Amino acid sequence: MSATHTETNSHGYTATVQKGHVSKAGEFISRLKSDRALLRRFLMIGGVALVASVALVLWLIGGRYVETDDAYVQSAKLMVSTDVSGLVQDVDVKEGQHVKKGEILFRLDPQPFRIAVQNAKAQLDQTALTIDSMKQDYLRMQADIRSQAAQVDLAQRNYNRYAKLLKANAISQSTYDQARVTLSSARDQMAALERTADTQLAKLGGSLDIPTKQHPQYLEALAKAATGCEHLESRLRPVGELDGVLFVDDSQIFPSMDAMVANFAEWAKAFAPSPVAFQFGYPSDRPWWSKLEDPPTQIGERILAAAPNTEALFWVDFTVLEVFPPEAEPPASKPVMPS
Repeated sequence: MSATHTETNSHGYTATVQKGHVSKAGEFISRLKSDRALLRRFLMIGGVALVASVALVLWLIGGRYVETDDAYVQSAKLMVSTDVSGLVQDVDVKEGQHVKKGEILFRLDPQPFRIAVQNAKAQLDQTALTIDSMKQDYLRMQADIRSQAAQVDLAQRNYNRYAKLLKANAISQSTYDQARVTLSSARDQMAALERTADTQLAKLGGSLDIPTKQHPQYLEALAKAATGCEHLESRLRPVGELDGVLFVDDSQIFPSMDAMVANFAEWAKAFAPSPVAFQFGYPSDRPWWSKLEDPPTQIGERILAAAPNTEALFWVDFTVLEVFPPEAEPPASKPVMPS
């Protein structure tokens, strides 16, 4: 009986509680429907609790990770540019790619440079023709001077003869005056021709013996042609068309003498058969050349062996006193004082 009573009491109590919960929930919902103020408070509190719960869940799930969408990472940047302007034709690398020293990054469109070289070459040929024409003009001016000198000589003889005839009252004064004016005019014309010839000779460098390709105007035009040619790749350069140009390389910041000689040799080969020259001995390369016993001789011999078309070598003046120190002057002798 006791066990049955307990089960009965337990079952009856449970049923009573469940009915009570259901009754209370229904009563609360009914109150919400009838009391709008209570409904608003419930929704406000419930909404805040819902937002806080969602935020907490998101923080627990994603707050431990960093996303980089539309983010920037600070890093060292290097602006790459060329010493000449132009349009980029090809880009051989991609953004973020690792590159090595000497690797080609991009190429400029060579067409403008080729056109510039062709124009400079045409200007060079025109300059040569102009110089040859100036020489011919000078020779013609000399012939005109010789012809005018004969006219002056004739006018001088006529003037001398008329002077004698005037003293003998054999001619009129007007005839004598005309001879004097003719002589003066011939002399003035000859002086003008000589001045013009002197100006022409000055334009020719002061001498007709200067070869056309050594004339200052020709060398100036040649330098312009060489400047445009220097920025073209070796396969695009007009090899052999710029005779007389000396291309000078003054590259620096090499890790070793082997690296510098290799770079110079490749550069010289690109300009062959034109002569080249090199400047070296920069302070930026001092860490390795200062360890050499005789830097100018040792570096020079290596360059000459690697670049056969080398015509000149220059040690830069920044460090010239380090490798070619001035000779120490002997100390001045002190006078011996008598005892």
